[in-house]
Amino acid sequence: MRHLENGAMQHCLHTARKLRARADLTRTGAAIVRIFSDMMSTWQKPFISLHRGGLTKSFHVVKEAEGYRRGEKILDPELAQRIMEEGGRLRPIRCPRSSLVHNALKAMAQAIDLHHEAQFGFIKDRNCVEGAFLHRKAKSVLTIDILDAFEQVTEREVRYILKHILDVNRIMATMIADLTCYQGRLYQGSPLAPALFNIRSLHAAERLTRLAAANGLICTIYADDITISSDKWSYFTRSFIKTVIRILAEEGLRVNKDKIHVTHQDPRTVGLTDITGLTIDYDDNGQPFVRPIHRGKYTKKAAYLKYLYDTYGIEYSRECARDGTDKALVSVYQGLQNWSEVEKHGAQTFLFA
Repeated sequence: MRHLENGAMQHCLHTARKLRARADLTRTGAAIVRIFSDMMSTWQKPFISLHRGGLTKSFHVVKEAEGYRRGEKILDPELAQRIMEEGGRLRPIRCPRSSLVHNALKAMAQAIDLHHEAQFGFIKDRNCVEGAFLHRKAKSVLTIDILDAFEQVTEREVRYILKHILDVNRIMATMIADLTCYQGRLYQGSPLAPALFNIRSLHAAERLTRLAAANGLICTIYADDITISSDKWSYFTRSFIKTVIRILAEEGLRVNKDKIHVTHQDPRTVGLTDITGLTIDYDDNGQPFVRPIHRGKYTKKAAYLKYLYDTYGIEYSRECARDGTDKALVSVYQGLQNWSEVEKHGAQTFLFA
């Protein structure tokens, strides 16, 4: 296993140096060290005291449970246990115990500008709308989900990324990895986790892109969601899917076999393809645009939310903020507008030039 891990990390290193000059990677590492040093200089609690109480805290988020909203926080462990015993589905989440650590890790993530052209998740100036739009002419779509993606990245791999790829010195790399990992694994809820996972999967993205290009396909990756599409009907065979799984396995990444789906659609139809929570629709002139998948008769969520706000004065959405409260409807609507270049065509649509 260690031999596999070493090989995968060396491939990530070579891919990173193809994508970015060594000097650029070193500057990124220097920015991370500077952020970490500033945090330590203002941190009132020493490292050891946080270790005594735990560097992270945990809670649950509702995936599906009667009487609770999706995304709602459950802070009481006994209540979480009772909900699961009654058949509810919860997702365990960890986050830094200190807000100062949280903000520092978030700043480190924003300082990292290293990604493959096929990656669209948690990257500055890129979003899931752009990734989904590349599949606008698809007739068959293969979607694959990486199982517990962040938890598959070990603390040893995090230290390798920081030390060898970003040129952070050994002591700093060890301390930053200590803040980002829990029980030897990268944990979901760390603000730095998505950026580190993108780097960890650089070579996998390179290999999947080459495979797709060789077969005339389009491949996009949004964090742990892999989407490969074809403009032909019934393109994806069982052997092709096995090849994708094998490539990921060789890179040390396991897939969730329950979330491997192949869908087919006629491009003239509306809203059949689910690509990272989005679908491709067509306006009255036959031009494709991207919209969020949602329930309701309105095909454009932004317009629907604005309609609720303007007509009925509803101020809050059913979508939850991270602290479990309802999001302000205006913030949801404005967020949808900012996803991409917005052009007015009747109701609000997400059109690309």
